Amino acid sequence: RGSRHGKLPPVESIVGYSWLKLLDGSKLLRDSVGLSVSTSLPPGYLSVVQFGMGKGYSGPKVEWIDSCKELFRAGTRLVSTVNTQDEPLHHFFWLCDNISNTQPAHDVELCRAIKDVHTITIASLIHFLPVIMNQLLRLLLRESPCSEEVASHSLKALIHLVEQVSMAQRDEVLHTYLKYIFKTQRLSTRKTIHE
Repeated sequence: RGSRHGKLPPVESIVGYSWLKLLDGSKLLRDSVGLSVSTSLPPGYLSVVQFGMGKGYSGPKVEWIDSCKELFRAGTRLVSTVNTQDEPLHHFFWLCDNISNTQPAHDVELCRAIKDVHTITIASLIHFLPVIMNQLLRLLLRESPCSEEVASHSLKALIHLVEQVSMAQRDEVLHTYLKYIFKTQRLSTRKTIHE
């Protein structure tokens, strides 16, 4: 009947629904994931946690197609100027964010994260150089009590980063950072350097 009036019936129909959690804690999901399909989207469906290997799930009641088997796979690939795939860099940013939100961070863990900055790939280093440099300088110059060890590791990391960028013959990245991004902070007290 639809073809007589010039309209064709739709050729697609909804079989089911599936969803994918993009964040695992504070990290973005980057792997291929098997997904089950449900017949509907019940309230609170995003809180469903599957146990894996057909062992069931927790959360609201969901009617699964084919007994909660993984019917298809989906993969993600991170393409971002904000988030990094480099694990040591991600951890360093996470710690710096927690410090800036006044959550206490242990100097030992912070020192370990700063040391791990030395393992960042050159591609990630150049891509996130302004943020890394700003965070290290902030750690070096922060007014709250900072252990000498944190300051020392921050300075060593800054020297290492400048050396790595220079060895990669990407000095223009450093020049751009210094010319357009780097800003000196004013000290809140009027003390001279020697006091």
